[in-house]
Amino acid sequence: MIHSNVVLETASTVDGVRRSAFDRLGRERSITNHPMITKRIHCLRGPPCVKFSVMILLSPNAPFMDETPTSRMLSWARNSTIYRLERRMMTEKQLFDAISKKAKQKFEDISGAQIKALADFAVKFAYELKVLDDVAFAEISTRSAVRSGKSKKAIAFKLASKGINGETVVAAVEEVDDLRSAVIFARKRGFGPFRRGELDEKRKAKELAAFARNGFSFSIGKRVFEMEREDAEEMLESNPAF
Repeated sequence: MIHSNVVLETASTVDGVRRSAFDRLGRERSITNHPMITKRIHCLRGPPCVKFSVMILLSPNAPFMDETPTSRMLSWARNSTIYRLERRMMTEKQLFDAISKKAKQKFEDISGAQIKALADFAVKFAYELKVLDDVAFAEISTRSAVRSGKSKKAIAFKLASKGINGETVVAAVEEVDDLRSAVIFARKRGFGPFRRGELDEKRKAKELAAFARNGFSFSIGKRVFEMEREDAEEMLESNPAF
């Protein structure tokens, strides 16, 4: 059984504790449809006639905010989703997180349940428009990363951080050639066959460490480190990125 409290507000005065309860709920215009209000009665008592309202409130332990987003919130979520996906491709997690963060900033006193409902609504809306596709995102991102000289390990980590599920990540990076990516990386950084300066022990350690930090195995890093420039350029020309 849910216990309730009866709060009485008169035209002349409101008890300090009861005033706090009314302040938390909002003034007359905003509290009419509040989920905690189960009954509202307007009476006239006199003489003198004093208008008062009886509010039947649920237990203080009950939530103060409705879990259902308002029509204004849903309209904002639609427009915000379209705006974001027109600007750039996003994963499901990125869209969910972006809507959640912005909704919290935009709507005062929005509940956690309403924030989640808005983010879920935005994701569903994007799928209905066919503008949200984690598989396509993973494939496009992988091709771009390969052209930039990223390793299979680095690409997989990046995709996972954006909320792409494991199976999709594995499928996206399956065809990545780490040796070719390492050659591209070496060309960008001026390492191995593309080195411009003299090689010493300090330089050698720096180059091999850079390969490792970027997700390439020691064997691949060492192979590119020792590669001749002619062989490296031939590899890039004869084996284009997928």
